[in-house]
Amino acid sequence: MWSTFWNSIGDLFSSIWTIMPTLGNMPNVLAIIVISVLFVYWTGKLVAFKKNGEA
Repeated sequence: MWSTFWNSIGDLFSSIWTIMPTLGNMPNVLAIIVISVLFVYWTGKLVAFKKNGEA
């Protein structure tokens, strides 16, 4: 049972690693954009909390 589980996880990662080179740098760029947008959003929320005296 456990060997089937671990082998299926290994097969999943093997298929992911064969796809990754075709994607190039796009996953990194997407992650940087998402994190940057969330950072700017949260910074705006922190400024609003400070203005309202909630911080």
